[in-house]
Amino acid sequence: MKKKIGLAVRNFVENFDKSRALVNSRKYADKLRLEIAENHGAEFVDQHLLNKIKKYADEVFGDAGYGHWLALYAEIRKEFIEGWIGEDYYRSILLPKWNEPKIANLSTLKTFDHRLFPGMTIEPIGMRISGIYYTAEHDRISEMDFVDLIRSHRGEIVIKQDRSGSGKGIHFIESDKFNLNELDKVMDLLVQPSVRQHPSFSRLHPGSVNTLRITTFQTGAGDIVVKHRSMRVGVSGERIVNTYGGFFFLDSSGRGYTHAYNDDGRDLGGRHPDTGFKYREFCLESISEAEELCIKAHWMYPYIRFVGWDLYINEENRPVIIEWNTRPDIWVNEAVIGPLWKDGRH
Repeated sequence: MKKKIGLAVRNFVENFDKSRALVNSRKYADKLRLEIAENHGAEFVDQHLLNKIKKYADEVFGDAGYGHWLALYAEIRKEFIEGWIGEDYYRSILLPKWNEPKIANLSTLKTFDHRLFPGMTIEPIGMRISGIYYTAEHDRISEMDFVDLIRSHRGEIVIKQDRSGSGKGIHFIESDKFNLNELDKVMDLLVQPSVRQHPSFSRLHPGSVNTLRITTFQTGAGDIVVKHRSMRVGVSGERIVNTYGGFFFLDSSGRGYTHAYNDDGRDLGGRHPDTGFKYREFCLESISEAEELCIKAHWMYPYIRFVGWDLYINEENRPVIIEWNTRPDIWVNEAVIGPLWKDGRH
């Protein structure tokens, strides 16, 4: 009896949390839509179009409430396109089915990436896992030897925390200043060499390692396909591109073909605010190689269906995986260049 009560309580809490998350998500979409309309000087989505969108959401997704995000997309795109997937439907319905959380959480362990995707990531100098220190080859070493190993690198290093993302938990220091006393004692971490990007990426913004995002999707037929490509750039000398800045989209040939947008869907214009670089003049020659790398990596962990890969292009013009994300955002992508699942097969 106690087990049944406990299960009922857990189910109630989970359902309540999901309902509250949906309400908050839709309020956020409405807020953004009104802000974007205000910036444009007029609302594109009038009451007539809003009613049409809600009716569509009810017929296709079984709930008119899923129209909130679709209305935001229409406000950004200045048209309504059937086939769009709202952020709330993606987060609450699709993503949990595509990427089962317990399996997908492996992507948060940066200390494991180089073993899961050998030769495809930035090779570490050393790691700390569960309080134990290791070399890049996973040989156990003492804390003192670990410090000596890092300090002997001679150059700038990057310290990354496990279970962190979006540019958080990252520190840049010179290797000879490495000091474990300044880090959380229980934190699992990875130490990597600082990397140099291809000169074509530095032209966008030289102060940061500008990253290429490629999303791959495993179809019901078992194929892995690329869904979108975008470049995220830093601004104002910031080292980490996720902190500020924006991103613009690339076509299948690697050419920029949109303005830049921020994570709230705001149009940031067609030029970089610091360098003046025109995004439509950007061309990534190694785009095919980058896509092949992401598809190959996805096949090495086929237990999830949808992945966002962040890469940089090194000085030899070779793509290298920085990190992978099993809960990637899609809504700005959907609004600006979607529908990404226009065939309805998801």
